[in-house]
Amino acid sequence: MKKNKLFSFGRDTLSGANREKDNIQALNDRKKQIKKEKDSEAESPIAEPETSTVFSGNDNKSEPDPSPETPTDTDKIVLSTDELKSYIQSAIQQESMGFTQKIQQLRDSLNEKENSIEDLKTKLEKEKEDFAQKIEAERKQRDTITKVFSEFGYNPTPVAGITDNVYISPSSNRGNAISPRDAFREWNRMLGDRSLTQATRVINHRGEEFIQMDTRPLRRFMEKYSESLYDAMETEAKKEGLLKGRVSAYGGGKDAPTSFNTLSPALKTYLSEFVRKEHDAQFILWQIPNRTITVGVPPGQTVAVPRINNLATGTSFSDWVLDPTVAISTNSQAMNASEEAVLIRELGIGKAGGSMDPLYIPEFVMANSLLDLQRALQQKLGYNYQEAVDKSILEILLSTTAVRYNDGGNVTATVGDLGTGSGGQMSVAFLGSLYANMVASKVPTFPDGCYCIYVPPFALSQLNSNMQVNYKFFDDKNTEILTNMLFKKTQNEEMMTGQVQGYVGKVSGFHIFSGNSFSVGASGTAGVQTETINSASTVTRSSFAMGPDAIAWATSMPMQIRQSNDDDYGRMMKFIWKSHESGAVAIDVDPAVSLDTANQNLRVFEVRFTDTAI
Repeated sequence: MKKNKLFSFGRDTLSGANREKDNIQALNDRKKQIKKEKDSEAESPIAEPETSTVFSGNDNKSEPDPSPETPTDTDKIVLSTDELKSYIQSAIQQESMGFTQKIQQLRDSLNEKENSIEDLKTKLEKEKEDFAQKIEAERKQRDTITKVFSEFGYNPTPVAGITDNVYISPSSNRGNAISPRDAFREWNRMLGDRSLTQATRVINHRGEEFIQMDTRPLRRFMEKYSESLYDAMETEAKKEGLLKGRVSAYGGGKDAPTSFNTLSPALKTYLSEFVRKEHDAQFILWQIPNRTITVGVPPGQTVAVPRINNLATGTSFSDWVLDPTVAISTNSQAMNASEEAVLIRELGIGKAGGSMDPLYIPEFVMANSLLDLQRALQQKLGYNYQEAVDKSILEILLSTTAVRYNDGGNVTATVGDLGTGSGGQMSVAFLGSLYANMVASKVPTFPDGCYCIYVPPFALSQLNSNMQVNYKFFDDKNTEILTNMLFKKTQNEEMMTGQVQGYVGKVSGFHIFSGNSFSVGASGTAGVQTETINSASTVTRSSFAMGPDAIAWATSMPMQIRQSNDDDYGRMMKFIWKSHESGAVAIDVDPAVSLDTANQNLRVFEVRFTDTAI
């Protein structure tokens, strides 16, 4: 019997076959055959000893490996090389498929995790970008708010020991739309800002200390936000226990206390500014002087006020023609600009031995509103201050030696020239002659080519009658233009709070102003004198025609309301007004009234009119 060849493991076994499916099928058939044979042997009555099935292969060897029991030919499963190869490959494939499936599951899981991580990363990047944009927007908003607060004077950066209250109180670009609360806070801020008010402590030669400040920014703020500031100050006054009314718990009369304590600086400054800016209609001379603010100069010291003199003139045009063959003169004129020494004085009421003692103002408590209190202060302290200013200017105007009269419409400097029919009163024809006379006297005009004349009511009445006869009327238009022109020449801040005061109109080259604070009353009062005209004693009243830059007024501390430390045992407070000012000073009034006649030019004419026609 031919022996079956055992399967051997070697390189020839694994070299590869191409019929894997057939081999697998053959292997399976062989397994079934073996199983049938075993089942047949199990049914046999004779028990056969069990033998082991041994798989062997050549594996490139001539003899098989020795074993403890040498199997017989009937116990061996003989597989061909292809069958064994298929069997092994099938087993490998089955194991590989399991591992491949697990690897694929792991890869799918890994891809899923990677996708999840990528989505989370994208989400975090988006959130990071949004957060950065939000931070940038908030930074820009913070910078904008900081700039806005800085414009309003609020410092948003905290400083140790200083706490600022946030408020909105712009001083520009809001028109009059400002609340009383903001107006009061802005007023306080400006009052304490030295860059605006220039508060300065000064000491005079006697060792007296004063606080001076430039209040012009406060004046402009008051004018712009007058209504809101009024409401704010009325509320503040009531908080301080003022404006209780006549039926208050404190009663009335002399026992009514003016205040419970010292007035707050904000309220006191507001009342002082209001009293000084309001002018009674009868006072018009305050508009004449050139104003100079000189904070930091105590009473008793002088301030230099500039004055520009006229240039020396030629007699013919040839005097202005330069000769190219002749060198320019080595001589020079005296400096065209000179200075006038102005003494700062302490002004006010309450001078010992005088007629103006400190006064009680019960309206601080007895008034029902701030309007009533302001009216009382204006009638008492304000009127008195205006009167002082008016009299100071009037004294300088009356010092001129250039006196003129109306001689039948012509100008004369000699009162004896007036005879029967001369008239002696104000008229249109006379103003025309006076204008020509002032031009001939080299009195400079205002920028519009006109002069100003300040007259009492008597002269204005005469001019009115004369104009009606001649069918002429006053031109009172463009007062705002006149206000701006006068302000530019005088730098008088008080003039910018309203229209010029007492303005009547323009006639024959003169801007006419009328007031009743001068040249009124009986003979002997300021501006009223008795003269002999046409062999008769005749009353004449002075008016003043002038060009610009005639009078100066220097201020170191504007008029302020001051209260006494003596409160009469808590019953009432006494008040005065006080200022550091020079009063009126002649710059160019008349050469004859100057100690140094070269220092003044003729700028002011005193014009005297009679009460009745001659």
